[in-house]
Amino acid sequence: MEMVQAKLTATGSPVPRIPPMRGTVGLDYRINRLRIRPQIVVADARHDVHAGEDSTPGYTLFNFGASYTIPRENASHHLAFNVFNAGDKFYRNHASLTKRLVPEVGRGVGFTYSLEFVMPPRPQVSYFPRVPARTGSHLNEGPDR
Repeated sequence: MEMVQAKLTATGSPVPRIPPMRGTVGLDYRINRLRIRPQIVVADARHDVHAGEDSTPGYTLFNFGASYTIPRENASHHLAFNVFNAGDKFYRNHASLTKRLVPEVGRGVGFTYSLEFVMPPRPQVSYFPRVPARTGSHLNEGPDR
Protein backbone atom coordinates (compact mmCIF):
# COMPACT_ATOMS: atom_id res chain seq x y z
CA MET A 1 0.00 0.00 0.00
CA GLU A 2 1.21 3.48 -0.85
CA MET A 3 -0.06 6.70 0.67
CA VAL A 4 1.25 10.27 0.68
CA GLN A 5 -0.22 13.21 2.56
CA ALA A 6 1.35 16.63 2.03
CA LYS A 7 0.33 20.25 2.54
CA LEU A 8 2.16 23.47 1.75
CA THR A 9 3.23 24.90 5.12
CA ALA A 10 2.69 28.54 4.14
CA THR A 11 -0.90 28.13 2.93
CA GLY A 12 -2.04 24.71 4.16
CA SER A 13 -3.19 23.86 0.62
CA PRO A 14 -2.42 20.47 -0.98
CA VAL A 15 0.91 19.98 -2.75
CA PRO A 16 0.50 19.49 -6.54
CA ARG A 17 0.58 16.04 -8.14
CA ILE A 18 0.37 14.02 -4.92
CA PRO A 19 -0.78 10.50 -5.88
CA PRO A 20 -3.87 9.00 -4.23
CA MET A 21 -3.73 6.08 -1.83
CA ARG A 22 -3.03 2.94 -3.82
CA GLY A 23 -2.66 -0.72 -2.95
CA THR A 24 -1.74 -3.93 -4.74
CA VAL A 25 -2.76 -7.44 -3.72
CA GLY A 26 -1.48 -10.48 -5.56
CA LEU A 27 -0.91 -14.16 -5.32
CA ASP A 28 2.06 -16.17 -6.59
CA TYR A 29 0.89 -19.78 -6.88
CA ARG A 30 3.28 -22.52 -8.06
CA ILE A 31 2.37 -26.01 -9.20
CA ASN A 32 5.53 -27.88 -10.23
CA ARG A 33 6.77 -25.92 -13.29
CA LEU A 34 3.65 -23.75 -13.65
CA ARG A 35 3.46 -20.35 -11.97
CA ILE A 36 0.19 -18.35 -11.76
CA ARG A 37 0.09 -14.72 -10.59
CA PRO A 38 -3.29 -12.92 -10.35
CA GLN A 39 -3.14 -9.32 -9.09
CA ILE A 40 -5.56 -6.52 -8.17
CA VAL A 41 -4.51 -2.83 -8.08
CA VAL A 42 -6.85 -0.39 -6.31
CA ALA A 43 -6.39 3.40 -6.27
CA ASP A 44 -8.54 5.85 -4.33
CA ALA A 45 -10.02 9.00 -5.86
CA ARG A 46 -8.08 12.24 -5.38
CA HIS A 47 -10.36 15.25 -4.73
CA ASP A 48 -8.20 17.25 -2.28
CA VAL A 49 -6.08 18.87 -5.00
CA HIS A 50 -3.93 21.95 -5.53
CA ALA A 51 -5.50 25.03 -7.17
CA GLY A 52 -5.60 24.60 -10.95
CA GLU A 53 -5.32 20.83 -10.70
CA ASP A 54 -8.06 18.40 -11.73
CA SER A 55 -9.34 15.73 -9.37
CA THR A 56 -9.18 12.12 -10.53
CA PRO A 57 -11.59 9.25 -9.84
CA GLY A 58 -10.46 6.02 -8.24
CA TYR A 59 -9.97 2.81 -10.19
CA THR A 60 -9.47 -0.94 -9.87
CA LEU A 61 -7.29 -2.94 -12.27
CA PHE A 62 -7.04 -6.69 -12.72
CA ASN A 63 -3.72 -8.15 -13.92
CA PHE A 64 -2.81 -11.77 -14.55
CA GLY A 65 0.38 -13.61 -15.34
CA ALA A 66 1.27 -17.24 -15.91
CA SER A 67 4.52 -18.92 -16.82
CA TYR A 68 5.81 -22.42 -17.47
CA THR A 69 9.42 -23.61 -17.25
CA ILE A 70 10.83 -26.56 -19.17
CA PRO A 71 14.22 -27.52 -17.70
CA ARG A 72 16.81 -29.31 -19.84
CA GLU A 73 20.34 -30.48 -19.08
CA ASN A 74 22.14 -27.25 -20.07
CA ALA A 75 19.22 -24.85 -20.61
CA SER A 76 15.77 -23.85 -19.35
CA HIS A 77 12.91 -22.75 -21.60
CA HIS A 78 10.55 -20.16 -20.07
CA LEU A 79 7.12 -19.44 -21.60
CA ALA A 80 5.10 -16.58 -20.12
CA PHE A 81 1.72 -14.99 -20.73
CA ASN A 82 0.68 -11.66 -19.13
CA VAL A 83 -2.50 -9.59 -19.19
CA PHE A 84 -2.59 -6.14 -17.62
CA ASN A 85 -5.71 -4.02 -17.11
CA ALA A 86 -7.76 -7.08 -18.07
CA GLY A 87 -11.06 -5.18 -17.65
CA ASP A 88 -9.87 -2.46 -20.08
CA LYS A 89 -10.55 0.19 -17.41
CA PHE A 90 -10.31 3.83 -18.55
CA TYR A 91 -8.32 5.68 -15.88
CA ARG A 92 -5.90 8.53 -15.38
CA ASN A 93 -2.77 8.69 -13.26
CA HIS A 94 -3.18 11.65 -10.90
CA ALA A 95 0.59 12.33 -10.73
CA SER A 96 1.01 12.35 -14.54
CA LEU A 97 1.86 15.65 -16.22
CA THR A 98 -0.25 14.60 -19.23
CA LYS A 99 -3.33 13.28 -17.38
CA ARG A 100 -5.60 15.88 -19.02
CA LEU A 101 -4.49 14.81 -22.51
CA VAL A 102 -3.62 11.13 -22.29
CA PRO A 103 -5.25 8.40 -20.17
CA GLU A 104 -3.30 5.38 -18.99
CA VAL A 105 -2.94 2.34 -21.23
CA GLY A 106 -5.91 0.01 -21.73
CA ARG A 107 -5.89 -3.77 -21.84
CA GLY A 108 -2.58 -5.29 -22.83
CA VAL A 109 -1.46 -8.83 -23.56
CA GLY A 110 2.10 -10.09 -23.73
CA PHE A 111 3.78 -13.36 -24.61
CA THR A 112 7.40 -14.05 -23.75
CA TYR A 113 9.77 -16.87 -24.56
CA SER A 114 13.22 -16.93 -23.03
CA LEU A 115 16.03 -19.43 -23.09
CA GLU A 116 18.41 -19.53 -20.15
CA PHE A 117 21.66 -21.42 -20.62
CA VAL A 118 23.16 -23.19 -17.64
CA MET A 119 26.91 -23.67 -17.84
CA PRO A 120 28.25 -26.90 -16.36
CA PRO A 121 30.67 -26.41 -13.47
CA ARG A 122 34.26 -25.86 -14.58
CA PRO A 123 37.11 -27.87 -13.06
CA GLN A 124 39.35 -26.03 -10.61
CA VAL A 125 42.49 -24.84 -12.36
CA SER A 126 45.40 -23.45 -10.40
CA TYR A 127 47.70 -21.00 -12.12
CA PHE A 128 50.25 -21.12 -9.32
CA PRO A 129 52.24 -24.30 -8.62
CA ARG A 130 51.71 -25.78 -5.22
CA VAL A 131 54.68 -25.43 -2.90
CA PRO A 132 54.90 -28.21 -0.34
CA ALA A 133 54.64 -27.06 3.24
CA ARG A 134 57.95 -26.88 5.10
CA THR A 135 58.00 -29.23 8.02
CA GLY A 136 60.63 -30.88 10.12
CA SER A 137 63.77 -29.84 11.96
CA HIS A 138 65.31 -27.98 9.02
CA LEU A 139 62.97 -25.00 9.83
CA ASN A 140 65.05 -24.19 12.88
CA GLU A 141 68.39 -24.41 11.06
CA GLY A 142 70.13 -21.44 9.53
CA PRO A 143 72.79 -18.86 10.08
CA ASP A 144 70.87 -17.10 12.91
CA ARG A 145 69.96 -20.21 14.85
